[in-house]
Amino acid sequence: MHSPLLTPLGHDLDLIASTVADDRPVPTCPDWSAHDLLEHVGGVAHFAAGCLRAGDGADAPSRPSAPPGTDPADWVRDGHRALLAAFADLDDDALRPSFVGPRTAQWWARRMAVEMALHRRDAQGVPGTGTAAGPPAPIDRQVAEAGLDEYFDFVLADLMVDRTSSWTTSVHLHATDGDGEWSASWDHGEMTWAHTHDKGELALRASTSDLLCLLWERPTDGEIELFGDQALLGRLRAGH
Repeated sequence: MHSPLLTPLGHDLDLIASTVADDRPVPTCPDWSAHDLLEHVGGVAHFAAGCLRAGDGADAPSRPSAPPGTDPADWVRDGHRALLAAFADLDDDALRPSFVGPRTAQWWARRMAVEMALHRRDAQGVPGTGTAAGPPAPIDRQVAEAGLDEYFDFVLADLMVDRTSSWTTSVHLHATDGDGEWSASWDHGEMTWAHTHDKGELALRASTSDLLCLLWERPTDGEIELFGDQALLGRLRAGH
């Protein structure tokens, strides 16, 4: 496949593997050390690669753990190679197993690009990562736009549907670094969303990267403008 998301995905995996030198606490993942983060990233990459290598109709494999004695950064690098190799020979619409049932290779590309962009920022935020790493860079705009689509059509619509089942409300997101807009409404839990400019009971304006980080409860980089029902933001965010 030739998804444009694979290039930033590979870049972020490279940075995750090369950024963290010491096993220090990860400020944005309070229960994890840096090695826990690398173990998770490598395990997710290997798991996704295993799903992509499986045939249509196969069951999803178990998520593997690093073999004893494996360097955590090497575990990520091995997962990186396995994941990109698994994508290489697939059509975008090829169905493969996932943790939520059969999904297309394109769905997997989006899921991995968003996952690794957020964890790359986690890795770059670990104290003592070195001056070469610098502060966490913003998420690639194309990945962030895809991540916001995913937030509405998968995270809110599937993963958080039990939480939203009684909602009657609306939200509007406006990206300040492009023409991206996302509007969603719930009528007694029935959700609809589109790339339109509509008024919402909550409205947010920020860069595309910051909008995605805000929803995934990660530190943001620039100005966030928030209008309306501020309590709704807490209900929208993945960790609440």
